Amino acid sequence: MSIEENKATIRRVWDELNHGNLAIIDECFADNFVRYALDGSTMNRESYKNNVCAALIKGVSDVHFEVEDMVAEGDKVAFRFSFSGTNPGFWRAVPAGQKFSVTEVYFARFADGRIIEFKNLIGNPGGSAR
Repeated sequence: MSIEENKATIRRVWDELNHGNLAIIDECFADNFVRYALDGSTMNRESYKNNVCAALIKGVSDVHFEVEDMVAEGDKVAFRFSFSGTNPGFWRAVPAGQKFSVTEVYFARFADGRIIEFKNLIGNPGGSAR
């Protein structure tokens, strides 16, 4: 895939998740996908889909994902994105019922047209109140 196709895939993933389409993970992420978190932990595709994406979509009724910046070279796309909504009670840093926003920066690597890894570079996983 071209650099522009890789960038379009990143945008498409978050756009589809805004509509609750978790099948986009299976479509766009490789079977051997790995997400590397800031704390050094890893997740495979199913864990990322179920424990991150599905948890947000099902747990935060007004969750919204937005890609804010993106640059790409070769098989990598660096992107900054945010997700926001109303805290149902899972973030201790934000009172339940209050709006929150989380911004993260990732490197995505592609192989054979699919996302094979995410490396989380910067984030505020505790969220911030808005």
